[in-house]
Amino acid sequence: MASKSTWSSPAGWSVTNDQGELLAFVLTPGNVDDRKAVPRLTKNLLGKLFGDKGYISQPLFEELFERGLQLITTLKRNMKPALVPLLDRLFLRKRALIESVTRGVVCDQ
Repeated sequence: MASKSTWSSPAGWSVTNDQGELLAFVLTPGNVDDRKAVPRLTKNLLGKLFGDKGYISQPLFEELFERGLQLITTLKRNMKPALVPLLDRLFLRKRALIESVTRGVVCDQ
């Protein structure tokens, strides 16, 4: 009887600045939680970090905040609406645009 093996394609995580320039890039096995890559990706960064709702985690928020990073994400459906400054909302939209472009580039290869 053949043994079953599972394979998960690698995942790539990147951090860009507001000009779209690449600041950091990390490859992880595909079965690794997205939030695990964040500390390595943001090791030398300060300021605001924009991500999708998959990055919502109180421990991650606190760790980043202690290092001088403010994690800003979209909200999950079951979360209460929060007042988000207009500039932060615009950057969240830009994050989604950058993500869709890089996803297209990776998928086309």
